[in-house]
Amino acid sequence: QSIVMKAAVQSTNIVSSLFPSQVRDRLFDLGGAIAGAGGAVVGGIGRGLGFRARRASTGQEGPGGPGADGMAGNLAANPMEPLAAVRQVSPPVADLYPEATVMFADIAGFTAWCSAREPSQVFVLLETLYGSFDQHANKRKVFKVETIGDSYVAVAGLPEPRKDHAVVMARFARNCLDAMNHVCNHLMVELGPDTADLALRVGLHSGAVTAGVLRGQKARFQLFGDTVNTAARMESNGLRGRIQASEATVKALEAHKKGHWATKREDLIEAKGKGKLQTYWIDPKKSSASSSRETESNSGSVVSASEMPNVEVWQQAAKMDSLVAWNVDVLSRLLQRIAATRGFVRRSSLGWTREFKSQQYERAILFERTEQINFAPTSYDMNDENSPALPYLTDEVKQQIRQFVQEVCGMYKESLPFHNFEKATHVALSLKTLVVSAQKVYNSADAREDFFASDPIAEFACFFAILIHSMDHPGVSNKQLVQQGDEKASMFHERCMNEQHAFNMGFDLLMSDSYSNLRSMIACSKAEWARFRQVVVNCVLATDTLDKDFEDERLDQWEQSFGASALGVESNTKSQTQRRATIFMEHLVQAAVAGPFMQHYQIYNKWFERRVLEVHQSALYLPPTEESVYKEDFDWYNHQLSRFDNVVIPLVTKLDASGFLGGTGREQLECAKRNRAEFAEEGEAFVKEVVARLTSSGMPTEEALQDVTILEELAKDTSPTGLIANPSGLTDELTDDAMSPSSDE
Repeated sequence: QSIVMKAAVQSTNIVSSLFPSQVRDRLFDLGGAIAGAGGAVVGGIGRGLGFRARRASTGQEGPGGPGADGMAGNLAANPMEPLAAVRQVSPPVADLYPEATVMFADIAGFTAWCSAREPSQVFVLLETLYGSFDQHANKRKVFKVETIGDSYVAVAGLPEPRKDHAVVMARFARNCLDAMNHVCNHLMVELGPDTADLALRVGLHSGAVTAGVLRGQKARFQLFGDTVNTAARMESNGLRGRIQASEATVKALEAHKKGHWATKREDLIEAKGKGKLQTYWIDPKKSSASSSRETESNSGSVVSASEMPNVEVWQQAAKMDSLVAWNVDVLSRLLQRIAATRGFVRRSSLGWTREFKSQQYERAILFERTEQINFAPTSYDMNDENSPALPYLTDEVKQQIRQFVQEVCGMYKESLPFHNFEKATHVALSLKTLVVSAQKVYNSADAREDFFASDPIAEFACFFAILIHSMDHPGVSNKQLVQQGDEKASMFHERCMNEQHAFNMGFDLLMSDSYSNLRSMIACSKAEWARFRQVVVNCVLATDTLDKDFEDERLDQWEQSFGASALGVESNTKSQTQRRATIFMEHLVQAAVAGPFMQHYQIYNKWFERRVLEVHQSALYLPPTEESVYKEDFDWYNHQLSRFDNVVIPLVTKLDASGFLGGTGREQLECAKRNRAEFAEEGEAFVKEVVARLTSSGMPTEEALQDVTILEELAKDTSPTGLIANPSGLTDELTDDAMSPSSDE
């Protein structure tokens, strides 16, 4: 009896979440003429819930034969017959509500954001966000109709009519905007810093609505009519972070003395099937006094632009804080995993670290790359709920991690639109998604020892390498450094100069006295430290996909490990396993750096435009050169098609063919091909538009340089280390180096 009661309570809760209480009661009164748990329309044919209950208790069969209620035969003969039988027993549950306000809310940028996330992260955001919306809806007596993808649909004024439906819905929409900002900022560290860039776009329309239960499989309470369509148009033609409403909604607000919430939109919108419409921006926080002041003439004293706070500078500082926080969280969790595999958290003896510090390494790491790293995999899995909890880090270690990331951030030149700390963080985010996907495949195949990230030190080193891989770059390509006779060219053997310089900057910082506790947590022996350093060397050098010698070596190593030549060869030796893990790690790093090519087209376009902008900016400071990428007439269109065809698609094709990325490999390959096709169709016009805009802009303005100075001073004030990038410096991206379709570029 308790089991039956528990099942009944659970069923009631599910039904309550799908239907308004009044509609739910009508459904029960009609004998359950909607879909049962199995999804078939059986209410009318089986004479309602009563017949089904009686059949379950007496063992009687339905009129159509054992266990079928005659449904299968009837459907085959006449598919309309079951529905007709339902209508004979109970009429449709539907009503017309003459006064209601419908809201459509959509997450702007959500599709692009998803393309760089794990599936679980997508659901963390939606569940948290929509859960917050639901709480506000319950408080304001607003009925949540449904969620369609990332769209949230709600209505006020039905099924319980109320005159103030527009007022209630406007306030609820404002609650949703506030909840969006709060949730995205709260989840920023867990889901990635660009989560805070997401915004809600809301549309409202008031009018008559037809609502009821559309019976059949997965029956739901639904809305129909022109009011619903118009509300959707209000949302789709709206702006991020704003509530757009129709004239009908504004009139409903005015009827309740809330007309001052509305501000007429300056331009008319073109709504599909509606033509041009006058719409309004709604702000329930705006008082009538502020509204009247807006209508007054602009007389009196006016604050000059120089006296206004530089909002963009403060926004940039807040963004840097979020980027730092995300990287700190990632590295901290990986460091906790290192500690967990040791079974304790302690500070190891620092004697051997002093020995490493005093040891004079060659500044050129070019010849340190190895084909085989001897990883030390463990059985600890952070994603396994049966694994012990991660240990806490000491306050000293946590402080040093944060300080280290802040110093690294300061060594990136944030005046650049592309090669900055934000781009390095995006690479780390892309790598995290790839590593998680690969871990699932390796775990399911019981092949954890074949995966580099099963070694906690190696996984930490991999993300450490991404963090530092573009530090303190001069702003031009390796080839350009050689042509200019830069001192780095001779120091680093005219290969991978920027990458080697970044490695030295990062390791010099890590080896400083300020980070002794951090070093002792990374490694507890000479062997561990040597493995950590080797992984960083390989990963940093892997970010330069334009070094032909290294790429030829990697191509040969991949073929030996995963290609046709590896078939039939004994591959279970430890040496062969380590070689496979090493080359797979390097390819994952390269895929992460090329991430925008394999993510949503909006993300690709964003970073491509920034790349063009930065090259234009760099060219203003360079001496005359024959390097075509710095010429105004450089063919960016064919350059990008060449990168798709010769670098990105072959890379992700290999990763997908390996099978160790699961569905993620195929998804990213298909996305890269779609982006290539879309750029082939639209890219030429887009490039012309971007280049024309940049060419007309010329040299940076005095105001722009002043903003950079303000940002520099602000960073000095807010950074505990006082380090800040040189705003006039110019950097270079490793894999997005100057590359022309011609072979010598």
